[in-house]
Amino acid sequence: MHHLLLGLPIESLATLPFEPHSREAISSAPHILEGIFPAEARISLPPLIGGFVGSDALACLACFDFDKAILPTLAIDLGTNGEVMLTDGQRIITTSTAAGPAFEGVNISCGSRAVEGAVTRVALSGRTFLLETIGGGEAIGLAGTGLLSAVRTLREAGAIEASGRLRHEHPLVQNRRVQLSDRIALTQWDVRDLQKAKGAIRAATDILLETLSLSTGDLDRVILTGSFGGQVDPHDALKLGMLPQVSPTIVESSANGAGLGAALFLSDAGFARAEALAHRAEHINLDASQNFMTRFSASLAFG
Repeated sequence: MHHLLLGLPIESLATLPFEPHSREAISSAPHILEGIFPAEARISLPPLIGGFVGSDALACLACFDFDKAILPTLAIDLGTNGEVMLTDGQRIITTSTAAGPAFEGVNISCGSRAVEGAVTRVALSGRTFLLETIGGGEAIGLAGTGLLSAVRTLREAGAIEASGRLRHEHPLVQNRRVQLSDRIALTQWDVRDLQKAKGAIRAATDILLETLSLSTGDLDRVILTGSFGGQVDPHDALKLGMLPQVSPTIVESSANGAGLGAALFLSDAGFARAEALAHRAEHINLDASQNFMTRFSASLAFG
């Protein structure tokens, strides 16, 4: 989006190693939005960190004080493109991974964006599903959080194996699907899509931990952010193995780390901080990692 806005070449983003044409900050770019904002408005673009780790991830680093952290901190911006950020109190490393659209309810058979009527939580009472929706009205489809919740509930009920296979002999499973309501069902392929999304995030996280020689027990703070990540129930993410097995007490949610961080860049001092953070942050290219596919395959299983 940064490159399209500026009219920069995008060919380098489409081929290995998927690096941006330019990462540089632009302190004043009045021409790019001419006629949209008043002439006296100052338009500035913070720098990028690396391939598909843009200034939104940089804003998250600022929002969560990665440049001031003393103890190991992990932040994950969950979405179709998931950014994972880690510091050991000295180095700051980042990466991105293509998690796919399942987290946003897309390509799910009864999926929905986070709109009124979208299911965000699923519980089971006997053999009856209890669906919590945005706005409290009739359920129209599964939001990403609802998908996570549904799979966790079915996993705990024994209807889904660790491999992700729906147990056809289970009373809740009929014809390779689970009927959550009259109009909403969960299919085997929905579960597979979620596995791929959560596996990509977990593999990226494990590789960053390995890069800094950190163990799960070293983490002092784990942050889930983004329009989807900020709404995720940490217990769902932990139970399904999307996150390392840390104590739930250190997991927190922030719905808009990128937006809050961007606000910090509005002053000259804040913009200078953005430039310093971008210079300090390292980008880890997962395509160059020899064990990404091994990690990814191992991360597909549910906890």
